[in-house]
Amino acid sequence: VTMIVPTTPADFDNDSACLIKSLELESSFPLFLPHIQVALFLAYVVIGIPLNCYILYLVVNLTRFHTEFTFSMQVVTVDILLALCLPFAMGNMMGGSYLLVPAQCYVMGFIKLYLRFVRYMMICLISLDRFSLVFFPFSYPTYRRRTTIFLCVIAWMSSALFASLPLIADCYGYLPAFGFCMLM
Repeated sequence: VTMIVPTTPADFDNDSACLIKSLELESSFPLFLPHIQVALFLAYVVIGIPLNCYILYLVVNLTRFHTEFTFSMQVVTVDILLALCLPFAMGNMMGGSYLLVPAQCYVMGFIKLYLRFVRYMMICLISLDRFSLVFFPFSYPTYRRRTTIFLCVIAWMSSALFASLPLIADCYGYLPAFGFCMLM
């Protein structure tokens, strides 16, 4: 059995396990919606990336922030990486359809889901860290650095595992409402 790998967007098979035909979805959206979304994405990129980079700059250069902002720095880094994915969505929305080949759709879907999982897990870890500082003020600070490193490694690795599961099940597809390939 040979597998034919599509190389152009026109060859993209919309009948696979989790994909929905984009033409049917596109007809249900108002024509002005992509333009508004592109404007909002552009504003997010133009404002979000410099502000997040400034936060990274402050945390790196001010030594008092090094231990306190371990999780927050990772959230800011993930936000920058997510913002760098938005130009692909803007191109897709302005083009009216998915502009890349299916393999790139799966890669972009994986990256987007992976970064979102990491971000959500880091937010949970920030809460857990603060909880531990408040309720275990004498014992937790001595183990805080090791615990932080361990939890960060677990967060990044488990996020990669969770984001790769839809690759196996062929569940990434293009959603024209978002301009992205996402979990369907």
